[in-house]
Amino acid sequence: MLKLDSINKLQYIIMFMQKRTYFPLLLIICILGSFLVMFQSCKKDEEIRILKIRTDTIINISTSSAVAKGTIIDIGGNEIIKYGHCWADSPTPTIYEDITDLGSRSTTGSYTSSITELSPGTVYYVRSYATNGEGTTYGNQIDFITNSELPTV
Repeated sequence: MLKLDSINKLQYIIMFMQKRTYFPLLLIICILGSFLVMFQSCKKDEEIRILKIRTDTIINISTSSAVAKGTIIDIGGNEIIKYGHCWADSPTPTIYEDITDLGSRSTTGSYTSSITELSPGTVYYVRSYATNGEGTTYGNQIDFITNSELPTV
């Protein structure tokens, strides 16, 4: 009996298939399949855009209020349904704390928020935020201290 290793088995199968009418059909299927895989893998991926936002500065700081500035750099793939600033007296504020809600937006650009009902002489942390269909994105964090109340004389 003839022993066949794996290379010889493959050659034997190819020789057997060449004698049959299946070989040209099998060869065409393999070639077409290879081209299909090659063209599918070369297909250009769609550009993925993500929401980009920045907290710019805090101005007009008083004992109980301030004005926050932010910029929407890229709206991403979906329209912004809510944006503004969030703040807290502890780091990393989120939209589940104090916020301004400036509504929806479909363009990039700067905006301002009035932050009110603050306590005098307190450190606050502020971040810009924007929410779209993908979720909420936050800008960098900025901290500031409200002015202290002046003693009455």
